[in-house]
Amino acid sequence: MNNIKQFTIEGNLARDPELRETKTTSVCKLVIACNEGDTAHYFNVTVFGTIAPIIVTKVKKGNAVLVTGKLRQNIWTDKNNVKHYDIEFIGDNVRWFGKSAGRASSDDVQNAASSEQQSSETKKDEDKAF
Repeated sequence: MNNIKQFTIEGNLARDPELRETKTTSVCKLVIACNEGDTAHYFNVTVFGTIAPIIVTKVKKGNAVLVTGKLRQNIWTDKNNVKHYDIEFIGDNVRWFGKSAGRASSDDVQNAASSEQQSSETKKDEDKAF
């Protein structure tokens, strides 16, 4: 059985996005604040690929965003033989709301993400052929 592990988070960026480059891809870290009554909840979201540097140039702290993606669970055992669990939010689609002077619309990021996903799927299909 293939379980569905998807999420949707809507909130405001708690700080400016952080961009990091690895040998193979770009990585953007977002912290999204969501209010529930008087309580604020903070979610760390990671976005990979060519969409990551676009996000960093288009959104900033305080922007309202909507992120959808997949959940990934990490399990590890520390040196004291204690098992730890962590859930990662991996963002696939990022949209933002409101006016940001000099910043492109979230449709630009969406189009970049769609292009990257299609390119990635084509590459996977090419890899399978060999």
